[in-house]
Amino acid sequence: MDIFDKLCDDLSLRDSNAFYDKGNYLQSNNIIKHQDFFDYLFFKYPDSIVIENYPLVFDVNHLPNKRIGYRDINKVDLNNCHIPFLLLLPKKDDYSIVILSDSDYIAARGMQFCITQKGSSLANYSGKILSCDINCTELKDVLDNICKDNSIAASQQRYLDNRYISDPETMKDKCITLAKETIEKAQNNLLKIQQQERQPLIDNTIMELFLLKKALYVKYMANQKILQDRHSGNTKEQRVFAKSYIDEIPFISYYTLWNL
Repeated sequence: MDIFDKLCDDLSLRDSNAFYDKGNYLQSNNIIKHQDFFDYLFFKYPDSIVIENYPLVFDVNHLPNKRIGYRDINKVDLNNCHIPFLLLLPKKDDYSIVILSDSDYIAARGMQFCITQKGSSLANYSGKILSCDINCTELKDVLDNICKDNSIAASQQRYLDNRYISDPETMKDKCITLAKETIEKAQNNLLKIQQQERQPLIDNTIMELFLLKKALYVKYMANQKILQDRHSGNTKEQRVFAKSYIDEIPFISYYTLWNL
């Protein structure tokens, strides 16, 4: 079973309106917002498939997620949380998968880490998945590279990581900035809508903050140079330090958002 069939069967999407191809992609308002990119995609790779609002479903109680310590993620209705765009790029006898955020590269990496963790729908395809933000200037070149028959998505991901999140301190500072912006935006927008209509916005705000913490935690724990140079090979110490890192990222409680 190829990736396309697996996604359809696992998530009951086969009869939905979530799939777009060269013939109907301009029917999506969200795609039209990024029409220049999708015009390029379907011109260069006419057999590509775009899944809009792919469900961001994963086990929030998976041990690494519990270590992050943002307990409000357990209150989120994951049915309200989605990956903006999931691209299926044809390769010989199969597809490569590209997760696209529409906010920031760190958010895209957080989505990838969640959706490929143990027990998630794409866990068995982690080696074929690349994540990026749709506004990254390198995106088109990276897609061209991963569509080559002998290309490995992981090598292109390392290239993007080195470009955007190579330094843990810089990544942490960026996460702090993004978190503050997310909280401020949510607070302003929630005041404009009726309380009974707030659930999706609240769920997505909590999820966006969680994704920042998830991305920073995973990248710090995966950094072998830090493990050796800063923690002398002590993974327990590295884990404690990683938790202190993500604790610097601002957050807001589910309760606070509901009671604005």
